[in-house]
Amino acid sequence: MAYKFIYYTDEYFDQIEELILNSYSIGIPAYQFNYLQFDRGIHSAWANNTANWEQTTGLWFEEQKLAAAAISIGAWQGDASGL
Repeated sequence: MAYKFIYYTDEYFDQIEELILNSYSIGIPAYQFNYLQFDRGIHSAWANNTANWEQTTGLWFEEQKLAAAAISIGAWQGDASGL
């Protein structure tokens, strides 16, 4: 099984939403659904940078399905959450 890494683009937002919602089936996820809307908007509002996620959020795909994500949580360096 081969995984492919790419940086986030807006076309993957719905797949990240689905990944988060599916993760609730195994317990309370470290990265909860409400964080998604907050973190995606925080960079635009506070950092005046709409392209921050494109530079700091990574996605891993298995075949064509999103398997994992490391999502920036409001900081350029260091702070991230995985799911």
